[in-house]
Amino acid sequence: MKITALVENTTNNPSLGTQHGLSLYIEANGRKILFDMGADSLFLENAEKLGIDIAGVDLAIVSHGHDDHGGGLGAFLEHNERAPVYLNRRAFGNYYTKRMQMPVYIGLRQDLERSRRMVFVDEYTQLGDGLTLFSGVTGKEYASPANARLFMRKGQRMEADDFLHEQDLLIVEEGKAVLIGGCAHCGIVNILERSKELLGRAPDVVVSGFHLYNSGLPMKEEARFVGSVAKRLRQEPTHYYTCHCTGERPFELMKADLGQQIQYLAAGDTVEI
Repeated sequence: MKITALVENTTNNPSLGTQHGLSLYIEANGRKILFDMGADSLFLENAEKLGIDIAGVDLAIVSHGHDDHGGGLGAFLEHNERAPVYLNRRAFGNYYTKRMQMPVYIGLRQDLERSRRMVFVDEYTQLGDGLTLFSGVTGKEYASPANARLFMRKGQRMEADDFLHEQDLLIVEEGKAVLIGGCAHCGIVNILERSKELLGRAPDVVVSGFHLYNSGLPMKEEARFVGSVAKRLRQEPTHYYTCHCTGERPFELMKADLGQQIQYLAAGDTVEI
């Protein structure tokens, strides 16, 4: 199995562009998978520089209905003419953040909802070849405080985002189980627990943003929360690759606790499992 970050906030390759977004290219079980598309068409430009053919992708997945993960959806549909795109059926909801106390739309391009290539799924969907999409994460204890900045519009009302539109991917290949996530708005620990229910054990590897950046907490409280997440992750026999919305300072705090059990995945980096 091979996982390459096409888009991420940072890079070690000066020829690649960066942005606040995430896109992963995955080769597993003989299939080519695009997991998220970043904020725009940058994933296409970086893929070309890395020698990756997006037109050859067999299936695509959008992890949730925010534009830093699905903003490049239109570009993908134009560049790849055949791959189905799997989304939670709530992914095209009206999602917002607050900036300067004003609501700003951060959802997907809603006209794309009508595309025949959209495949809408619920809490558990087997895609074949060791691929499983899941949501239904019920734990709340480790949900990030950064979620407090995110909202959804229902009619004329703004409500706290419930993240029922978020989904994650489990890949099992040659006895190895890998959990792929986007932002982990539901809390990486809670998502990990749900994956353990489905697998009957902890995954061997997790690749995901942890949504710890810009939590809004005072520094000491942020460090305490990040430390509690790291302590819980350390209990599993799992190796973690994190990126994007984890944030540099939270990553360094987690690295101090987890050591070689956690690594950062920047644009252009590849993980082989």
